[in-house]
Amino acid sequence: MVPELGAVLASGRRGAVAAALRHLPDDPAARPAGSAAAPPRNDVHRRLGVFQIGIFHIIAGMMGAGVFERYPRLRVSFDESGIGWLAYALHRMDFEFEDRFRDLMKLRPSEYWCRQCKAIFQFDPISTKLIDDIGVETMTWGSDSLHTDGI
Repeated sequence: MVPELGAVLASGRRGAVAAALRHLPDDPAARPAGSAAAPPRNDVHRRLGVFQIGIFHIIAGMMGAGVFERYPRLRVSFDESGIGWLAYALHRMDFEFEDRFRDLMKLRPSEYWCRQCKAIFQFDPISTKLIDDIGVETMTWGSDSLHTDGI
């Protein structure tokens, strides 16, 4: 039996939602006639684009640890991760910096981002609407030409 999603969310257990969703039974009625069973649900949340939150965590960790301050010539690129989520991440980090962490860093996180980081995207229609928030100089379009499926 699959627990109610509300109860899972209320539990606050790390990974509980993903674990519960992995065990949802396949609904044969939802499949086209004659199709095979649905693929396993393991890690489907990452395949649907949630991995960017992990990248947000990495960027925030690097900022908070002073990596960009101590190594101003360091350049970092986040590839194949889309960039539509980045405007929120930069805004949120700047907000927290202004609110609680001004004494820990010389620059706002978005300033470190613009000075030292880039993100590469392929298909991300949201990002083009957020160019001013992300910084066009930090955006790179990738054709995926280095992979066999891009040749």
